[in-house]
Amino acid sequence: NNAIEATEKCSEGKRLLSIKIVIEDGKFIFACRNPYIDTLAPNFKSKKKDAIVHGYGLNNVKEAVTRNKGECFFKNDENEFVSVVIIPLNDAKLAKF
Repeated sequence: NNAIEATEKCSEGKRLLSIKIVIEDGKFIFACRNPYIDTLAPNFKSKKKDAIVHGYGLNNVKEAVTRNKGECFFKNDENEFVSVVIIPLNDAKLAKF
């Protein structure tokens, strides 16, 4: 939802939200790239008025990815935010796909 909100704030020519989801080499890979115009807070904390109920998303992602022995990366560069999640799949998880 944050990626959509950030993209909506950008000018029309800059509104490109890219999402890629694949299963490759026994890994579930999710990547999201979106523009933003606001200044990001340190550690990507929420700057919303009711921040007490916001700002848990990336921490929840990190926790879930770690629990499943995966990796995640978050970076911002030149008004673009990129998030990547990689989770190894075992044979039982692969069979569901």
